[in-house]
Amino acid sequence: MTVTVIAAGIGLWLLATIDAAASGYRDAAGRSLKIDKRVGYRRAVRRAVAVGQGLIALAFTAGGLFLRMANPEDSPRLLEAYTGAAVAALSFFGPIAVAVGIAILLRFSRNLDVRSLTSVLVFGPFLLTRPFLAYLGVAIATASVAPPVRIPVAGLSAFAVTLMLLLEPALGWVRRWRVPSPSP
Repeated sequence: MTVTVIAAGIGLWLLATIDAAASGYRDAAGRSLKIDKRVGYRRAVRRAVAVGQGLIALAFTAGGLFLRMANPEDSPRLLEAYTGAAVAALSFFGPIAVAVGIAILLRFSRNLDVRSLTSVLVFGPFLLTRPFLAYLGVAIATASVAPPVRIPVAGLSAFAVTLMLLLEPALGWVRRWRVPSPSP
């Protein structure tokens, strides 16, 4: 295994872990009447990251199974295609992750206007366009590889992105299932 393969895998893992943490934060946002919500946010982020790690492991396992099921002479080419697609996806998602990271750092500002602007200019638009951007990243990653291996790369990429997009609704379903609704 080359350094590029390992670095691409670590980059995708880190990107998916950050996305899982953001999903936990978004799921917890506005759900508590407490003034100090930090404990609830931390708990929600930890829970989402834990579940997200399972989804990431599932996606990496699916990639490993695709490699294992491929013809022995095609496996190196498929691994190279996966790596190339991962690098292309990281090139697309990298600037978005940097913008979100800067916005997260700005959320620590004492200035309410600055914190509000992060919601209006970064978190709102990215949340609204997240599914579109995710599948656009899949398309860009898939287009970066040669046609013979494009189908398994597209399938694995779409599977992984769909898992990550389903994380936030799944957290909401679990939360609603665990928290009893008030009785009339």
